[in-house]
Amino acid sequence: MPCNRPTRVRIYSKSLQNKTIYHAEQVQTRNGSKGADMKKLLVLAVIFLLVLANNALSLERFPIITTEEMQQLLKDRQAGKINFILVNALDKMIYQNASIPGSVNIPLGKIAANAYKLGQDKDKLIITY
Repeated sequence: MPCNRPTRVRIYSKSLQNKTIYHAEQVQTRNGSKGADMKKLLVLAVIFLLVLANNALSLERFPIITTEEMQQLLKDRQAGKINFILVNALDKMIYQNASIPGSVNIPLGKIAANAYKLGQDKDKLIITY
């Protein structure tokens, strides 16, 4: 009596005297496992898209400034017209080799531990790069 359960093909390879021999066999799966696998895949895809969309939306909350605007802000800070904190959010090695003068290094993964570097003024402008 034939089985109505879904099947998959499992392929084995074996090297023997510089030749590769392939062997295929049908393997029965549990009923509904294909549907369950598809549901799991769909759930993972939805979660991935939600995380991706959330990250994209979080970038829209803050204005992005151009290099020219940043240069002007640095000139204005040097002239005493504006005061802000410039934060390099990259790791310490990159900060030591290439950073904007006057910036502080607070790696992205260590913000909580280094929050004291931002000072007590909650209204002060913070620019990250």
